[in-house]
Amino acid sequence: MTETMPRHWQLTLYVKRGSLRSSQAITTIRRICTTELAGRVELKVVDIELHPEALEQDHILAIPTLVKRLPTPLRRIVGDLTKEDVVRAALDITPIEDFLSDEIYDNETEEADPSITTEMS
Repeated sequence: MTETMPRHWQLTLYVKRGSLRSSQAITTIRRICTTELAGRVELKVVDIELHPEALEQDHILAIPTLVKRLPTPLRRIVGDLTKEDVVRAALDITPIEDFLSDEIYDNETEEADPSITTEMS
């Protein structure tokens, strides 16, 4: 019998001190990390005012941005990070079927909500 190794997440959250969206993103991401990824996640929070060089290193264009390095593929989640179900799906925690809902996609046009962007590299 082969045992499967539990997946490990490596995340970096880019924020700007004093920003409401950044503060909300920190709360949401930390909640997900402690409740669903406990013991399987490395979370690094980077304040862009203290470490502006990090923006270029990870090709960050907007704040807040969550970068998921592991498990692969690399993903950048940009924008409103307060919607836990959307963040979970982008982190591969929730099956994609749960992500595809009327709240995120307009069934008539099938276009993604522009406030949530998931870029896969």
